[in-house]
Amino acid sequence: MTDLDLFKYDVRIRERMIRRGLLSETDVTRHLDGLSDAEAKCDPVPQHQPALGLGEAPDLDDDEDDEDDEEEPS
Repeated sequence: MTDLDLFKYDVRIRERMIRRGLLSETDVTRHLDGLSDAEAKCDPVPQHQPALGLGEAPDLDDDEDDEDDEEEPS
């Protein structure tokens, strides 16, 4: 399969291609079922999302100068 063939499965355009009859739901399902699971090859990336209200951002700084990272009490 070429990169051009994979283009039709791009989530940004596949609905339009399905509406136009250029791609079927069966084709999409078959393509998705054929993809390998790469989760074991991935590394988690912590991402602070304040809108979710999950508390403070994780400390991603090195631990060498933590005393300097803390704010002075007011």
